Amino acid sequence: MHSFSVATPLLGGILIGVAASGLLLLNGRIAGISGICGELLPPSGADSRWRLAFIGGLITGGLIL
Repeated sequence: MHSFSVATPLLGGILIGVAASGLLLLNGRIAGISGICGELLPPSGADSRWRLAFIGGLITGGLIL
């Protein structure tokens, strides 16, 4: 049987909360992946840069793991 550690999921939840809160506080946007991807088609100028960075961060984080 595997031992269960609370620390890793707790840290992951805290990081997601900090990232979502930072996006709301700094950009006034809610971090929902469907809204972020939906607004990329078609790209709308300067607003698309942070959307691409957000999606790039999701992909890069998954690849790193």
